[in-house]
This record gives sequence, C-alpha cells and structure tokens, in this order.
Amino acid sequence: MSILRNSLFLLATSLLLAAAVKSSEPEKPNVIVIYVDDVGWVDLESYGSEFYETPNIDSLLSKGLRFTQAYSNAPLCSPSRIGLLTGRHCARAKCYEVVSGKWDETGFFLRYGQGTKDDIIWDWEERVDFDPPPNTLDLPKDRKIMPEYLKELGYFTGFFGKWHVGPQKPDDRGFDEYASLQLFVNGAHLDVTKGRTVKTPDYPEPSGTSGDYMTRLCLEFIDRADDRPFFLYLAHPLIHTPFDVTPDLLAKYRKKSPTLIQSDAVYAGMMEMLDDSIGRFISGLEERGLMDDTLIIFTSDNGGMTGPTKASPELNGYMLGEITNMHPLRGGKVQLWEGGVRVPMGVVFGDRIPGKTFTGVTTQLDILPTILNVVGYPDFENARTSLDGRSLKPILDDPQGNWEERSIFFHHPGYRGMTFKPAFEGQGAGFDQRPESVVRRGDWKLIESLETGKVQLYNLQDDIGETTDVSHEKPELVSSLKSELRAWWKEVDADMPIPKTAGQ
Repeated sequence: MSILRNSLFLLATSLLLAAAVKSSEPEKPNVIVIYVDDVGWVDLESYGSEFYETPNIDSLLSKGLRFTQAYSNAPLCSPSRIGLLTGRHCARAKCYEVVSGKWDETGFFLRYGQGTKDDIIWDWEERVDFDPPPNTLDLPKDRKIMPEYLKELGYFTGFFGKWHVGPQKPDDRGFDEYASLQLFVNGAHLDVTKGRTVKTPDYPEPSGTSGDYMTRLCLEFIDRADDRPFFLYLAHPLIHTPFDVTPDLLAKYRKKSPTLIQSDAVYAGMMEMLDDSIGRFISGLEERGLMDDTLIIFTSDNGGMTGPTKASPELNGYMLGEITNMHPLRGGKVQLWEGGVRVPMGVVFGDRIPGKTFTGVTTQLDILPTILNVVGYPDFENARTSLDGRSLKPILDDPQGNWEERSIFFHHPGYRGMTFKPAFEGQGAGFDQRPESVVRRGDWKLIESLETGKVQLYNLQDDIGETTDVSHEKPELVSSLKSELRAWWKEVDADMPIPKTAGQ
C-alpha cells in the first residue's frame, strides 16, 4: 500500500507542478488584422475627410496608436497583400499587378463599364518603347506566411474576405477556416449572393450586404475558437469601387454638401457601410470581453481610387478624380505618388497602448515581425532576419521612444492608366502610372523612371503634395539615393520593363 500511496503522491505532485508551470506562462494574445480595400489616407474623418462619416473606425483608432506616415507595400492590392502575408517586399515574389501574366487594362475597363469606347486609347501599347515583365500572382511556396507562423504556436486561424493572392486556397496556407469572397461585379458588395464565395462548409451561405456578411462570419469564427488563442485576417471587401449602395445611404449623401475633393454619394455610402460593419464587429469583441487580450491592426491595401479625372475641377494645379481624392497628397491607387501608397493605419491592444499619434515612417512590412514579437514567437530573432520590415513593439510600448530612420522602397515596372484619354496628363488623378521605382529616406523621396532614367526629388516635410521637384538642387543626395535604389534592386532581384525589339 505504501508503494501505491507514494506513486499517487508523486503523480499528484507532478500534475500540480505542471499546472503551476502552465499558469505561470503568459497567455498568448489574440491577433486580428483588419485589411480594408482601397481606403485612402483622407477617406477617414480622423485623417481629414469632411464628407465621409467613419465614427466607428475613428473610435477604434483613438484607442491605440494611429500612424500618419504608414505605407502599403505597393499601390495595388495583390502585391500589397503578398507583402503583408509574407513580410517581404512584393518584388521578391515577382508580383506587381493583380493578374498573372500580362495585364489587359483596356478589356478590363470596358467589361466593367468604366468608360466607353470613345474614352479608350486603343493603340497605347504601340506608343511605348517597353513591355512590362510577366507578373506572378501567387504566394511563394518556399516562404511561411502569417498564419503558418501562428499555427506553430497553437493559434486557431481564420481568413474572411478578399483573398486575391493566387490560386492557392486559404486552407492550403495555414488557415483553419475561411470564406473567400469574389465581389468585383456590379452590385455584389450590396448583395453578396451576386458574387462568388468559396468557404469552409460550416459557415453560413452568403446573404445580405458584404458588410453584414463579414461581421457575421468573423464573430462566428471567434465563437468557434473556444478557449484557443485565435488569429483572424479580415480582408474586408469594402470599399473598392462605388458600384452600389442602399437607397437610404444614397439619399443621405446626395443631400449632404459635397467638398471639392470628395463628393461621390455612392462611395460615401459604401464608406459608411464599411464603418458600420467594423463597428458591429468591434462591439461583438467588447460583448465577448476580448478587447483587452486582442492585438488589433487596422490598415488599407493601398490609396483611394481617384478614378478618371473630373471635367474641370482642380486644386493646386492637380486635376481631381471623380471618385475620391487624397489631397493634400498627390495621386491615388495604382500610383507611386503619396496618395497611392500612404495609407491609414492603427494598432490597438487594450490598455497596453496609449491613445496617441505616431508620425514616424512605418510600412506594412512591419506588421508580421510586430505580430511575431508581440505573441512571443520562440525563434523571433532568427525569423526576423528573413523579413523586410521590423517590429513596431518598441514604439507600441513607448510612442515617444527612438524610432531609427531607414529607407523604404516601391517598384512598379509596368503601365497603368494608358486606357483613358488623356493618358498621363492628369496631375495626380486618373489611373496613370508608368514604370518607376521609389526610395524614401527621411524626408526625401526620389522617383526614378525605368524608361528614361529621369529622376524627381521631393522633400515631403516641406512639400507633402509633391509639387516641386528639387533634384537639380541636390545632386549629391540624388546620387546617394540612386545608388541605394540600385543596391535594393539587386537585393530583391527586381524585374525591369523589357525593351521592345526593333521593328516590333
């Protein structure tokens, strides 16, 4: 009997010690990345909009650290999303566009009714001397992505929204459960049954608006996590393009006094639909008591879609777009001007991050290393060496702390905006972008043409609208930035536009 008693005693002691060790381990925080579609730097009230109404998103951002100089990975959705998930620049993945192979912009715009045959330039390919390189639209198979890191730590992982990173399905790349929505058809944002949804079987079939559906899916996923820490990637399909909105919101914004830079009632209504969806999602987190233990990162894949230029309005010499505008920033989606790549961003983590604004230069490439750092990824020091960003945790802990300056890069070796007349003549509107690379170091931003080698240099501290090229005044700085850009091209093996052969 004494042997049995001793054995039972030892077993009980072992269980108590194991429980004590387990209870002493810090609980892993939940992680949510809210990645909205085409919401530009001035599309939120907290960033300056005087026409759109975004009280829920602004309230969320006020609870944490809001960034004023945060950048996407690219001015287009697919390369930005690949950069977000891999933590590496999209040029490494050979992704610069939204489709595989060659981009047929003319057929795309006619198909979706954006412009008429009279608006289209049919011979634009014959008027340029280069072809864009082939585009690869796929997540690299030899690199772990965000959920794959977190599954190693026991996270329950979910994806809901716009995938758009290649043929691999979310459950092929570390997501336990998912619903992938393809809503780029007229009216599908308003009625998700008009789009196409591929999902884990247990989730409800599409119904209602895209905002309603997203909120229901995400809260159901969280409830299914039980006591497991969860990672949720909410790639919200709104706002993207102003296709359709509910009649009450359309009437509301048609009655509201427009501003010079923002006046589209459908776009404004869709912004409110997005804001309402996120507001109800955050309320669901609060009702479940999850806000204190959840790291929430909110940002957008690229700048706002300015659309074709208006017939006559302009501001400070820049032609304005018909859909939305990012003034005082120049340009918008698809462009390497600030309006195309500078985006709203905020990080919220209960009371661990004070409600403050951070003005330093950050990039979405910083999001993955930040998450790994915050959740205590055991091989963090080794993992971060293969990533292009760096952890934001030091400034989340102390927004007044030192944030070391570093250079950031953008690269677009193809053509955009050749579709509409007049091509490339609008000063910051339209969809005009030729092959260019960008390096930003400190306050300085250099843009180099990949066709001609011509450079432009702007001081963003003094000239946020990129109105005055001072390259001729700073030859030594230009030379230094060009050398840095070339070293980066070599490091990431950046593709270049392909010269056309003689007689082609």
